Amino acid sequence: MAKKGKKHREPRYGFATQRLAKPSSEVWADVSWPLLACYGPRPEVWQVSGFGTIFVARRKPNNEEVWALAVISLSDGGITTAGGKRAALPGEHKQRCSDLRNLDRFPASIELPEAVVGDYFYGACALRFGTLPEAQWPREVREVSSLLRPPPGGPAAWREHLVGPNGMTPEGLMNVVRGHGHAADIPAGKDPLVRITACVSLRPGTAQVVARRLLGRRRPPLFVDMGKRGTASVLEWVKPYTSGIHVPTGQKVSALYGDEGTPHSVTFRILTDKGHQGMGQIAVSDDSVEVEALTLSRASMLMGVLLEAAGAPVTIDSTEWSPLVSPADALGW
Repeated sequence: MAKKGKKHREPRYGFATQRLAKPSSEVWADVSWPLLACYGPRPEVWQVSGFGTIFVARRKPNNEEVWALAVISLSDGGITTAGGKRAALPGEHKQRCSDLRNLDRFPASIELPEAVVGDYFYGACALRFGTLPEAQWPREVREVSSLLRPPPGGPAAWREHLVGPNGMTPEGLMNVVRGHGHAADIPAGKDPLVRITACVSLRPGTAQVVARRLLGRRRPPLFVDMGKRGTASVLEWVKPYTSGIHVPTGQKVSALYGDEGTPHSVTFRILTDKGHQGMGQIAVSDDSVEVEALTLSRASMLMGVLLEAAGAPVTIDSTEWSPLVSPADALGW
C-alpha cells in the first residue's frame, strides 16, 4: 500500500470575540526587529466598503520570521479574524503575501507605511474591544499588535482617527454601519442589506482592457457580459445556483430572492440564460465604471477585483450607500 503523504496544514485564523485573555507578559515579537512586509487595507476598497486585511512580517534575531494578519470589517464591529506564525522559515512571508491576492479569502490589501497600517489596526481594535487593556485582547489579536507600533494616544483617539469626523472612513459609510451593522436581527455571518453604488474613474484609454480582463478571469469572482445599459457594458459577478431554490425560466433576470422582511444579505438574482446567480455588477463606460452591490462585503470584492484588473490606481468620484429593509426594496437593482 502506498504511503500517504504528509498533509499540508494551512494557517488557521480566528478568535472567539467573547473570550478575553488572561493578562499576559508573553512576548510574541518585537517591533524593533527588521520589517519584511507591511500590508494594510486598500484605501479605495476601504472607502467604499469598510473591509480590509492587515499583514505584517518581521525577521527575528535567529533569522526566522514571524508574521501575523488580521481582517477588518466595520459592519462586523472591527477586527473579525486574526492569527499568525511565530517561527516561520526565512522567505515564508513572500508566500503569505502572495496568498493575500486571493480575494475569496482576504479583502484587498496593499503595501502601506507601518504607521498607516497601525492606524487601521488599532482603530479597529478600539472598535472591537473598547478600552479593554491590550493584555486582555484575544491571543490571536495580540500576535498582530506585537508586530505593530501603536499610534499616539489611546483607544478613544485610535477610534476617532479611524471612524470619527474627518477620519479615515467616509461619513456616509459610517452612517450605514451605525444604522445597520449591529442590528440584533442580523444573524452572525450576514451583512446588512445596503445598495452601494460607486462611480470610479479609470486611466484614459483603459476601460475596455479592464472589461476584457474581468471577462477573462479563470478564478472567482467570475463575470458574464449582460449586454448594454445605455452606453455602458454591464458585467455581472456570477456564482452557480444555490441549491434548493425554484429557478424560473424564460427570463434573463427573473427576480431577487431572499427572506422577506429581514435586513440581511440573502439576496441575489437568477440569471436563467447563464445558469448562475448574480451577485453584483460592474458597468464599464469610456473611461469610467460604476460598481453596484447589495452588501458591503460584495462591494469589497467588486472593488478589489476592479483594482486588480485596472493594474493602476483609480479615482473614486462618488459613492452612495442606501440602507434597505428587505430584498423587495432592491427589486430595481
